[in-house]
Amino acid sequence: MPDSTVDALPKPRASLVPLSRTITFDGTSYQFSTGQVNRLFWQRIVMGDTNCWLWQGKRLPNGYGQFTFSGRQWYSHRVSYELHHGQIPQGLHLDHLCRNRACCNPAHLEAVTCKENVHRSPIALAAINARKTHCDRGHELTGENLVPRASGQRHCRTCARWRQRVIKAKVAGRTPEAEPPKDLTVMLRNSDTCRAGHPWTEASLYLRPNGVRECRICRDQRGRRKETSRG
Repeated sequence: MPDSTVDALPKPRASLVPLSRTITFDGTSYQFSTGQVNRLFWQRIVMGDTNCWLWQGKRLPNGYGQFTFSGRQWYSHRVSYELHHGQIPQGLHLDHLCRNRACCNPAHLEAVTCKENVHRSPIALAAINARKTHCDRGHELTGENLVPRASGQRHCRTCARWRQRVIKAKVAGRTPEAEPPKDLTVMLRNSDTCRAGHPWTEASLYLRPNGVRECRICRDQRGRRKETSRG
């Protein structure tokens, strides 16, 4: 809690009074004295209009506050979190709920996974793509038209099949289609059998990790033909 030397600064709510001055950096614990906490942290904080604790010291180009202590560079918002809530759980990142990276108010900080932190961002490309409901050509990313990848990316099946047809047309010397079909029903395969006519059953159906259906019977037949040709 700030002492008389920083009485001009706004006081945090009672529930946010620091309970610990031991802060961890790369697995090493550092003990901050009351004077060091006041000099390095509280004297560089001012209250913003939205109840943010705005850092007035050094700021990095990305907006995060930083100061030097014991030969190391410390992020001001991480120090504030550990002062009020204790050590940040290993593997978690701090998300600014107020979207202001200069804010050090521990009530505005939440420890989340890296993936959750990125997906909450309004500007991160991965977050923007994850919120998309349609591909760039207007096809809905849902149901059979959605191709999930092991990396977490989502792809449009209609556009993927159109690109395959374009490649085959160019190889054959034909004029490829300029644009993929706009009607999804043209591309979706809702038949009850594979191309060879084998019914889709529990024994014959194999679902690839990307969501594509494959006929086990046809796959076994291709394998036997390869073995025969090698012999």
